Amino acid sequence: MFAHMESLPIRYFDTHQRGDVMSYYTNDVEAMRQMISQSFPQLLVSTVTITTILIIMMYYSIPMELSLS
Repeated sequence: MFAHMESLPIRYFDTHQRGDVMSYYTNDVEAMRQMISQSFPQLLVSTVTITTILIIMMYYSIPMELSLS
């Protein structure tokens, strides 16, 4: 993010106030922090839940399949 900001022309900084530029940094960092602290754990929990449900479904389907034969 900082490398991109360094590549911007001087005109960008002349036309934007200092607070606006810092606000972009703050908002982007906050969005990434929320993603790491909320989205990734929720994704892990969902993955474990779906895997567990699939294993339970396979466990119960094998006896049913054997009883039908």
